Amino acid sequence: MRIRSAIFRSVLVSLLAGLILAGCGTGGNLTYPIATPLPLPTFSVAFLVRAPADSPAGGKVILNILDEVTGLTLNPTSYEMKQIDAGLWQLQLEFPRNAMIHYRYSLGSGEIEAGSGSGMVDYRTYYASGNNQVEDTIAHWIGTEFHGTTGRIRGLVRDAVTGLAIPGLVIGTAGMRTITDTNGYYLLSGVPTGKQTLIAFDVDGGYRPFIQEAIIADGQDTPANLALSPAPRVTVSFHLYTPQVENPPGAQIRMVGNLLMLGNTFQPGAASTMVEPARAPLMTLLSDGTYVVSLSLPVGTHVRYKFTLGDGFWNAERDAQGRLVLRDMIVPEHDAIVENGVITWQSGELGPVTFNAVAPASTPSAEKVYIQFSPFQGIWMRPIPMWMIGPQQWTYTLASPLEWPGPVAYRYCRTGMCGLADDLATAGDQAVGRMFQVTNAAQTIVDSVLGWSAWPDTAAAVIPAPSASVRPSLRFGAVFSPARWSPPYDSTIADLVALRAETVFLSPQWYLGANAPLPEIRNLPELATPLYQDVMLQLAYLRAAGIRPALSPTVGALTGLTSDWWDTAPRDTAWWDSFFLSYANFLFTYADIAQRNGVEELVIARADMLQAMPGLPGTPADIETRWRVLVRNIRLRYAGKLVVEFPLSDAFPAIPQFFDEIDEVLIRTSGPLTAGNNSPEEMKAAAGALLDEKLAGLRALGKPILLAPAYASLGGADAGCPRDAMGSCLPVSAVLSGTGLALSLAPDFDAQTRAYQALLLAAAERDWISGFFAWGYYAPVALRDASPSIHGKPVELFLAGMFNR
Repeated sequence: MRIRSAIFRSVLVSLLAGLILAGCGTGGNLTYPIATPLPLPTFSVAFLVRAPADSPAGGKVILNILDEVTGLTLNPTSYEMKQIDAGLWQLQLEFPRNAMIHYRYSLGSGEIEAGSGSGMVDYRTYYASGNNQVEDTIAHWIGTEFHGTTGRIRGLVRDAVTGLAIPGLVIGTAGMRTITDTNGYYLLSGVPTGKQTLIAFDVDGGYRPFIQEAIIADGQDTPANLALSPAPRVTVSFHLYTPQVENPPGAQIRMVGNLLMLGNTFQPGAASTMVEPARAPLMTLLSDGTYVVSLSLPVGTHVRYKFTLGDGFWNAERDAQGRLVLRDMIVPEHDAIVENGVITWQSGELGPVTFNAVAPASTPSAEKVYIQFSPFQGIWMRPIPMWMIGPQQWTYTLASPLEWPGPVAYRYCRTGMCGLADDLATAGDQAVGRMFQVTNAAQTIVDSVLGWSAWPDTAAAVIPAPSASVRPSLRFGAVFSPARWSPPYDSTIADLVALRAETVFLSPQWYLGANAPLPEIRNLPELATPLYQDVMLQLAYLRAAGIRPALSPTVGALTGLTSDWWDTAPRDTAWWDSFFLSYANFLFTYADIAQRNGVEELVIARADMLQAMPGLPGTPADIETRWRVLVRNIRLRYAGKLVVEFPLSDAFPAIPQFFDEIDEVLIRTSGPLTAGNNSPEEMKAAAGALLDEKLAGLRALGKPILLAPAYASLGGADAGCPRDAMGSCLPVSAVLSGTGLALSLAPDFDAQTRAYQALLLAAAERDWISGFFAWGYYAPVALRDASPSIHGKPVELFLAGMFNR
């Protein structure tokens, strides 16, 4: 049923979008002093595809050329292929030189191709570098079983000029993708056997894409080492004329396109849209009413782009017939100015809809309000930033598309975190939303947001008044949760500055995939793994705000609990060999980033890695040696301080011997500080006793000890037992921000604040504790939920006051 529903949704989106994108004509054929661009040189590309043996007799195979700027499902161009042999289909098309072609196959009856699993292929990628032939093999169609076999493809990617490894490249084949690590290494497993096309490309075009054929054999590894040539960059300025009479007051114009710098995430979101509008550059309004933006672009790259008041679909520019515009250019070898003119933002004669939203006074002043649309039932599109017109007053005018057959749902949220930080009236992923109906006349809708989800009134919370600031030698900051933190970063940076955080540990996450027969540690950008480029950007933003960045990379289970992953792993010698090889590659990626960016601290093991520590059941006899070798190999590429995160608990493990080679220990604690209604002084004494007893062995090592409190905002947290609705104790990992449980439980901010107060006052009196770092800080948005994050909670004010020195 789920597969049939997915097919229905995809077909519905395509059909409705086709009607809407066709346009109705606006009559607004404005002219600007812009020369008509010359046609781009093209190459001929022949697509040859082998269909599954169980494909329906007499069925047609369709090649769909996808529009990654508008949306993969929203604006495809479909071509019927020609059958040239049993199960073999062919089609030849023309593409601009150096075009990155996103495509996939389907049947004439609508079924989309699937990979070796049950999920459909979102897109394949090819690079039109010449008159070439693409040879693909389709695994199976959605709705049918996969009867084929699979293999793996792995290799190293190098810079063709320097010979150095290239991290952060996208490697794709058969509709699958992965990212190269710091050694330029990649691995794609579960690739359907047969002839496939392998491609490597940089999300911002810094290297010229590379393609080659790959023959995948059943159960075998196909080696494919690649060398990519760097592309020089030039500055291209885009000068834009717009129909000023159509520009709404306060409107912001963005340039979106097929590169990361133009908002392309390369990961399909709702309705297969890939452009994240908040990531795309804003254009600057000039005194003459025109707009400009300057970009550093790689020479020779084929850039597909458009101008928009929203994203690639909503409020994107239209031609005189109301059809979507998609521009393209090949970046020249010298700096240039490109003149463009928007004909209209409207897709027809229907009146635009203006949404005026008044946010509650409690909304953080540094945050932006977004609007999100759901034109298809159950499908919420990517949120779009609104335009601020006054204190807590936001507006957005929707000019296109408007040709919907029925009402359209919409809702508001904070910082683009729709589904999590929603308007209370339309909260949650299953929300129906507010409704509007398009009419022939322009209309204005005025909404008052009475409150935000996970943002209750905290006026009753106890915030102890700091009697004095803590000692100057006690460092202060936060350890981020592994949640995805995407641009714009401004509001969270402002909150960290107000918190007076000196150091922030970023926590980029990779995933524990299969654990047998050998373990997998996977880089998965489609989940929470940040792109290599995003980590660099986050480091730069923190440093620019005067905050010292550190790195605390983490691994978590892809499905289920991390403890279950460890418990069911074979953990024989071959398993441990593979694990340490994969884990080293994971750490080397961030060690290299840290070294190149002057990051002074790197956590090489989080508390979730406890089961790989010496002395634990299932570890090999040479486990100490394995960790020493890993530490020394990291030091060959990173000159900063190495840190290990350890949990402080009743079952506090023996201190590994290799700790004599690390520089600092980060102690995560959520231990009991009260047995009931203890006074603050009693809790402080309990916190001191806990630290003195549990950390005596570590203190004897003479290493700096950094304390990382991890107290959930739940009743019982200060007693070491954060309780669920039934009164059962919960592990902190079960209530991280962003999880349904953290949102559903009634928070207790007093319990969290009491725990922080006791622990901080005890730590401040012990000069052998070097730092105090709030653990699990949720960076995407401030939430007053039940999680251990302090972001936006009363304890944040207490800490800011204590560290006001």
